[in-house]
Amino acid sequence: MTVHACSALDLSLDGPADLAVCLRLVPCLPPVERRALWRVLAGLLVPGGLLFLDRPPSEIPAQPVRRGLGQVRLGMDTYHGLLTQSAEDARIRYDYSYLVCRQGRVLRHARESFLLWPLPRRELRRELAAAGLVLEDDLTQDVLRARRGA
Repeated sequence: MTVHACSALDLSLDGPADLAVCLRLVPCLPPVERRALWRVLAGLLVPGGLLFLDRPPSEIPAQPVRRGLGQVRLGMDTYHGLLTQSAEDARIRYDYSYLVCRQGRVLRHARESFLLWPLPRRELRRELAAAGLVLEDDLTQDVLRARRGA
């Protein structure tokens, strides 16, 4: 197994791949770049090769949606996370907020934001098929599986 720290569009591999994993990136790609990614990955995968990708959000939320990401206690500190999803133009804004607390006092607070493109499943299926990839059953609740056709 090899991890390539570059864009799939910039890969130059010596041979074909059995598996491609694209987690936490596909929904951030503009549609034109996303469709180019499918073509590159289909060209890199052997026939029957697998692609794992995270489930893109299918629609823009009408109202902001907030959900906790859970908390974990490690030593004396407690780590908290919060995700807020909201509409921004034709995309979905994901605002993450992270807190590190000790004895009820905030030690660190960090934030990061991403803009995601909504992609309904039927459109994803069409995009993948146009590149020679077939969307299969979900691998998990959050991860989808596609396979390169013969």
